[in-house]
Parts: sequence; C-alpha cells; structure tokens
Amino acid sequence: MNKRACLVAAVVLGAATCGAAPAALAQDSASMTVNGTTITFGGGGQYLSLPDIKFTGVGSPGSFRRQTNSDFADYGGAVGGGIETPLGFWGGYRVTGAVKGFFSSVQDNDTTHCADHCVVVAPTNGLTTTDSALTTNTGRDVDYWGGSLEAKFGGAEPVQVRPNFMRYDYFLVGADVRGIDQNNDLHGRSGNPSVFQYD
Repeated sequence: MNKRACLVAAVVLGAATCGAAPAALAQDSASMTVNGTTITFGGGGQYLSLPDIKFTGVGSPGSFRRQTNSDFADYGGAVGGGIETPLGFWGGYRVTGAVKGFFSSVQDNDTTHCADHCVVVAPTNGLTTTDSALTTNTGRDVDYWGGSLEAKFGGAEPVQVRPNFMRYDYFLVGADVRGIDQNNDLHGRSGNPSVFQYD
C-alpha cells in the first residue's frame, strides 16, 4: 500500500537566524566555492517517527482490541546538498539565490502474533474475519525528501565576522516543499496458509 504526504510552505520570511538552528537531518557536509557560487553536499542519518499501523485485532468481530502491527520509529541514511550563487544588488541589498534539498530512506519490519480469537478487518469492505492463530509481518519502506528555493537579502557590504549566537544582517524569502512516500507491506499467515497480503 503506497501512501504519500506532501507539505508545501509558500513564501517564508525570516528577519533573523540562530547559529544553532536544528537541521532537517544530522549530517557532515563539505563545500566548495567556484566564481562566487558555493556548492554544498553532505550525508548522515535521519530519525523518523510515523503513526502506528493497527490492522489486526484480538477478540470477536463485534468487540475486539487492535494490535499494533508496526510502531515506526527508526534511523536511516540521508544525503543533502545545495547551490548558492550571487544575484547582484536589488534595491540596495546584496542578494544571493539558493536551491537546497535532502533525501533520506528509512526501513522497518515488525512481526505480530495472535494465538486465539484473531480478527482481520478488510480495508476494502470493512468485513471482519477470525482465525484461531495468526502471524502478521509488516514491512515499511519510507522515503523522506524535501527541497527549497531561497533568496537571501543582505547588507551592501558582506559581514566578515559571524556572531556567536544571533545575526540580523540578512533576511530570507523562499518556498519549501517536503514529502513522505511510504510503501507498507502486510502479510498474515495462519500456519503455512496465507490469510491476507497487501502491498
């Protein structure tokens, strides 16, 4: 089952930035500057937590409690990068444009057991079935990604010394988009026979 969530943040204004602001992902990065254009690339890890999947239950079709088939909270690899280049002077401001993005992939697998009075709720018609014993394997493959387009407006003269905590020498205007694509695979067995499979 493929699920996608996408969040678009339109024009974003910032009057100040903090030197210790958290990044979207923890990473080590390297950068190089060519003719005033700075290219940054890095890699690291991403921690991601998503809502639980509760597909099966224990009890009778009319009254049962849900089992947690997947409690997704895990780490995965991540990469990110960006390009920032000067755009000249606009209305007395020194302006640079930047394109940034990141991508991470996190995977998780869980197994749930039910020994008796097991219930499965079919997602297509809502009907319930019972089985004497049931083992459910749930796999989740999640891609978390994002990108941004920014214009940075600074003073006419560049700041040579960076403050330790706060800086008020520029502000940003931009747009940001982030999304989560996930593939959920559920397979239930009663002994060897397959009871259900959704992918």
